[in-house]
Amino acid sequence: MSNKSQLAAVTRRIKKYAEKDIPKAQRMAINRTLKKSKVALVKKVASETGIKQKIINQSKSAKKRVSVESATGGAKAKAALLKFNTKGIPLINLKPKFIAGGVLASGYVVPDGFIASGRKGKGKGRLKQSHVLQRESDSQYPIKIVRVEIASVVKKNGLLTVRQTFGKEFQKEYNSAIKLLRSRT
Repeated sequence: MSNKSQLAAVTRRIKKYAEKDIPKAQRMAINRTLKKSKVALVKKVASETGIKQKIINQSKSAKKRVSVESATGGAKAKAALLKFNTKGIPLINLKPKFIAGGVLASGYVVPDGFIASGRKGKGKGRLKQSHVLQRESDSQYPIKIVRVEIASVVKKNGLLTVRQTFGKEFQKEYNSAIKLLRSRT
C-alpha cells in the first residue's frame, strides 16, 4: 500500500469519525443519561410522597406517567424528552382500607371517604373503575375522586434532578459510547 492510499484511508476514517461517530455518541450518551435521570426523579418523588416507585412508573392508564423519548439523528432529527404526567395518583392505586371515620391508603387518611365500585351508576355518573371518593359538602353530591398530588414535588425536583444526573453521568456515558463506536470499526 502506498502512502497516498494510507493517507486517504486515514482521512476517510477521521471524516467519518467527526461527521457520524461523535454526534451518534452524543445522542447515545444523552439518551442513557436521560433514562438515569428518569429513575432518579421517580426515586425522589417516591421518597417525598411515600408512594412506591412501581406505582409512579406504572402505565395502566392511557398515558404513561413517566417516559423518555430518545434523541434521534438524520433527516428527521429530534431532541430527547423526559415526560412526566403530573396528574395526581388516585388513592385506589395505593390499596386503601376502611378505618373508623374514613379511608386509609399508604399513610394518607381521607376523613369521611369511601370506596365506590365502578360497576354501579348510569350515564355520566358511572365510574370506569373503583375509586376512593369524598363528599365536598354535606349533600349527596358533588363528590370528588381523591388523588395524591405530585405536581408540586415534580416541579420542585425535576430540573434539579436532571441537572445533577447530567453533571455526574453524562461524561461517563459519552466516553463509553465513544469507546463502543471506536471498537466497531
